[in-house]
Amino acid sequence: RIEVEGIHNSPLFIKKKALFESVLHTVVESLVVRKYFLVSCENSIAEETLKEVFCDPVQDKYITELKEDIGYSHYVQVGFRPGVTDNTAHSAEEAFRLQGIDCHISTGDLYLLKCKSSVESLEKLAVEYLGNNLIQTVDVNSIDTKSFSHRFTDIKLPSVEMHGAGKVESFNLDDFDQESFEKMNKERCLAMTWDEFKHLKENFLTSKTVQDRARLGLTSEITDVELEVIAQSWSEHCKHKIFSADIRLTKMERKEKSNLSIKLLLKVPRLVLRMKERFHG
Repeated sequence: RIEVEGIHNSPLFIKKKALFESVLHTVVESLVVRKYFLVSCENSIAEETLKEVFCDPVQDKYITELKEDIGYSHYVQVGFRPGVTDNTAHSAEEAFRLQGIDCHISTGDLYLLKCKSSVESLEKLAVEYLGNNLIQTVDVNSIDTKSFSHRFTDIKLPSVEMHGAGKVESFNLDDFDQESFEKMNKERCLAMTWDEFKHLKENFLTSKTVQDRARLGLTSEITDVELEVIAQSWSEHCKHKIFSADIRLTKMERKEKSNLSIKLLLKVPRLVLRMKERFHG
C-alpha cells in the first residue's frame, strides 16, 4: 500500500476543508487528502519504480508507514467497489507493463482530519459528498482502529466473488405484449421503450435469425444475457439516442421541419446560423 500526499495546499484541498467545516459546523484543526494505491504483484517492485509511477517528487510526499498519521482523530476512506472500473488503476497497471511488470492495482481517496465531530456525522458527510454508494465503499472511523492501523500490512484488493453456478434464463419474445414487457422492463432496469422491444422482436424472430442461431446451437428464445447486452447497447448512456433526433423549428413565420439532426449541429455549429438565415431570410 502506497499513499501519496500533496506537499502544497491545492485549491482542491482548500475546497475540501471548507466543505468539512461547513457541513460539520465545526473547526477542522488539521486535514490531509491523500491518494492511496493497493498493489498486488507476484514479484517485488523496487521502491524507486513505485515512486516513479505514483509520485511527483516535486509536488508529492510518498508514504508507506504509520508515523505520518500522528495528530489526527478520524479518517475517511473512499474506494471502488469490486468490479467497478478504476481508470487510475488501469493507467498505473499500464505504466508498470511498459516496464515489464504485471500487477493488479486498486486506488482510492483517504482523508485524515482532526476535529470534534462524531463518526456518525462524518459518515453522513462522506456518503453525501465524498463518495457514491452505488460504485464506491465509504469507510469512516477513529484513527486508532485496529484495521486502519494495520492498513499497510493487511492488504486486500477488491475482487468480485462469484458463489454458486450461474443460471441462464430464456424468454420467448412472442409471449410478450406491452403490459408484460413493461413489467419486465421495470424489474430488470432495461430502460427500453416498447417500440425498441418490438423492433428487437421483429428482427429476432425472422427465419434467418432463427436459422443462424440454430447453427450455433442456440434456440429461438432470447437469453437474459443477450437481452441485457442489447438493452445496454441501446441505452442513452451508450448510444446517445437524443443526438439522432430531428429538430423542429416552430417559432418562426414559415413552420418547416428541418432535415438536420442534433448530431450534425454539434459537429458543425455554423449550421445554426445558416438555419436562421434560411428561415428568417
